[in-house]
Amino acid sequence: MASWHHSWKRRLTFCHPATKKIHSWVMETGPAMNEAASGWGMGCWLCHHMGCKSAFGRLRVQSAGTVAIQNLLTHAQGEKHKAALVKLQASLEPAGTSEDIALDIEGHVSGLSSQVPRVDRFVAAATSVIKYDTYDSYKDRLSQLSIHSSLEVGGKGSQQEFKQMVACLDGPLQDRNRRVIKKAICSSIALDKSDDNLIMIARVLIPEGIFDAMLGLESNVGPDAEHVTQAIQNIVQRACVNQKSRRDVKVSLYDSKDDKLDEEAMAGFLASIRSAVADGGQKALFHCSPSCSVLEPTRQANPYFPNLSLIDRDRPHRHRSVIRGVWSNLHSTVREFLDMLVTGQRSLCKLIQTSKRYATYFALAQTGVKIEEFGHTIRNLSYSEVRFDSRSRPLFRLFKILPAAIDTLRFLVEGGSAEERCHATTLLAMFAGDEGFVRVVSAAVAADALVMGWHFIRLDDEAAADASLSGPRAAQLLHEMRQMLDAGGLFMQEATGTLTHAALEAMKNRLVYVGENKAVALNWPAAEGKRRRPRSLAKE
Repeated sequence: MASWHHSWKRRLTFCHPATKKIHSWVMETGPAMNEAASGWGMGCWLCHHMGCKSAFGRLRVQSAGTVAIQNLLTHAQGEKHKAALVKLQASLEPAGTSEDIALDIEGHVSGLSSQVPRVDRFVAAATSVIKYDTYDSYKDRLSQLSIHSSLEVGGKGSQQEFKQMVACLDGPLQDRNRRVIKKAICSSIALDKSDDNLIMIARVLIPEGIFDAMLGLESNVGPDAEHVTQAIQNIVQRACVNQKSRRDVKVSLYDSKDDKLDEEAMAGFLASIRSAVADGGQKALFHCSPSCSVLEPTRQANPYFPNLSLIDRDRPHRHRSVIRGVWSNLHSTVREFLDMLVTGQRSLCKLIQTSKRYATYFALAQTGVKIEEFGHTIRNLSYSEVRFDSRSRPLFRLFKILPAAIDTLRFLVEGGSAEERCHATTLLAMFAGDEGFVRVVSAAVAADALVMGWHFIRLDDEAAADASLSGPRAAQLLHEMRQMLDAGGLFMQEATGTLTHAALEAMKNRLVYVGENKAVALNWPAAEGKRRRPRSLAKE
């Protein structure tokens, strides 16, 4: 293979008078895939920027014959090409400050102002969006761009510039969405509202197949159904707007007075919507439904979606509602105990997250404890009401390290404030005696039941088009629950990895002192006919 120095590629370059570096003069213009046959062309960067009136200067070298290597080599030896190089050198000769020259170098190489961000900067912006990173992460990527290229990356690196680049990258995606919306045969939408933000996603059936698209995001959405309805209308309207001119950054990155609403496309899309899925916001969809007068008798309005016939809740949130139903239907004694451990305002899980003393003692209680399920010390029990596994995950951690949780309460009794000592003593008393044993084991059984549904809820939480997998997975889950709960599999010797067994192991004959002359007894119930141990004992 010929080396670079002896290949024909070396002959399609020039030495830039300012940078003294070798650059290729071959360039192209227009998109590679264009409906118009004349949209793509190639030519010479030198001749183009120096104003040569030739096919190479106008970037209109298109036919297979003129694109041949021999024609490119012939152009490199031509008088017009040489004259363009001389003209470029002459344009750089006028005296100027070193700073002025430094600012113009990149512009002369690329033909663009140094204030315009280069491709590398756009790639960094797109990477930040894909990875859900912050603006600070984007700035870190900019500092690394010099490793990949000897040229300046251009632009200012400001937050405003970052927003402009993201808007530019979003433009082709919105154009694609509009083309799909125009061909919609049948559609379904999904809504998700978090705080005051509403996101809307569409699944559209077109002649070519099924197409998924994020229609848009609306901010500052109020809590009422009317506010959500208005936000839905704003998102759909923006998705059907054709951009007619460039955006004025000083006015808005997202709107322009010259934009035109494609009313025909919007009407067709609204008529194609047959079903909608919402994250607990079904009432807003009631107002958009043709059955509004039935669903909301007190409200009379024209349906925004004239053919909407199915309103449902998404599977993950419906599954979480089932879990909450299981939780609320537990025996009051067990539910109160779990509330003090996980969900209450002063539950152990929340206090370990919010109180420095609780967190310190919790970490201290894990010192020297071998926990096979976790790779390192657990900082907290990961309670968060917004997550689908907000109850099962902290319960799993709590019962797996129940001895450490009990030691945390013991440390608080010994070294906490008066209020903390009182609260820790109350919690420890709930573990004690025969009643405490029943309470703890019942809570562990409930936790095992919730943990069994983990894999099922994770399947529901996936953005998968094929929902047929839920049937076999649900059948498997029901079978496991029958075997473990109804048939008593949790209490078999082989079920050593369950939370119930972890709780049973932690409750074996243990005394926890809660005062100078008082201790609570954690133990299994006495055998039939034997004297039961009291809930608390005097210190011997």
